[in-house]
Amino acid sequence: MGMNERKQIIKSIEDRRGSKVICYLTSDRPNIPTIPNMMALNQMQKSILPIINEHLRDKKTYKSIDVFIFTHGGDTLAGFGLSRLLREYSENVNVFIPDCCHSSGTLFALGANKIHMSKGATLSPIDPSITGPLNPAVQSNPVSAPQLIPLSVESVAGYYDLISKSWRVNNRDDLLKVLAEKVHPLALGDVYRCRQQIEMLATQLLEQHRKDKRNIIRIVQRLTKGLGSHDYLIYYKEAKSLLGNQVVCDEEIDGLTYDLYKEFTKEMELGVTFNPAAILSKVKPSNTTTIDVNLSMIESLQSTHVAKQKFEITENTITLQTPIGVQQQKQILQNILSSEWVKI
Repeated sequence: MGMNERKQIIKSIEDRRGSKVICYLTSDRPNIPTIPNMMALNQMQKSILPIINEHLRDKKTYKSIDVFIFTHGGDTLAGFGLSRLLREYSENVNVFIPDCCHSSGTLFALGANKIHMSKGATLSPIDPSITGPLNPAVQSNPVSAPQLIPLSVESVAGYYDLISKSWRVNNRDDLLKVLAEKVHPLALGDVYRCRQQIEMLATQLLEQHRKDKRNIIRIVQRLTKGLGSHDYLIYYKEAKSLLGNQVVCDEEIDGLTYDLYKEFTKEMELGVTFNPAAILSKVKPSNTTTIDVNLSMIESLQSTHVAKQKFEITENTITLQTPIGVQQQKQILQNILSSEWVKI
């Protein structure tokens, strides 16, 4: 099966629900290199907004819009912006989750009238991490460039709670000074601002379609502060308990969405580790090759957009001076030739 078969499934869902279906998936493949200091195309990012708008422009309004989504997250404002964009076209927006919809994906889902979750589908906390030029950096080895460490909002808050609530130390100011010496004060300010922002965004999205203000406060507090770890997984029953009737499982559609997910899994090689050595082994005796990798996909009946990253993979032999003498070692280099959205 391929694109035509996927679109047949999309059409079946649209016919049964009387809706407009848009599919958005970001890759979860481990070990894919990205361009330094740029948000990777395998994460949710605001560049998707004009693309999805293009998929919607064949009509001024829709009775309902169904978004089939698979993502481990990305830019918080991308998730928020996507929800607000869809509301420009329909008052009834629904999300279908076959597997993972985490972090900014969960934030996006909060803005949906109904969240359709398969039994194995998961949401996650929406406590974000900050990555910017003022973040702490580590250098894994002497020849590599220092890598910025994502600064978790909840990790900083946890440090403060540790010294103020658990340790109850008298020299709390000194320990806070140590934190400020390790992490730039402006980055700490960004952490506080980001926590305030995520609570505001989640509240706004829920208030688009819910009127139960006490429950909205409870939901936001639980997802931003109450789960302890950004990796915490929220399955259907817990999501149902937290979000109430906003979470549903439509068994009639669930089979179609799972079939659709399996087809996208093949197309994007979801879960398959990017292994340059294995790729080169298929082109031997050549020691170089180029390959395209699908980092994200947006698909509807009207068109398909793919975020593609093209690599040049080369195997070289380098000479090293070791304690036991001169040795030769094979080295695989990965050069990113292009990284862009392509309309198919």
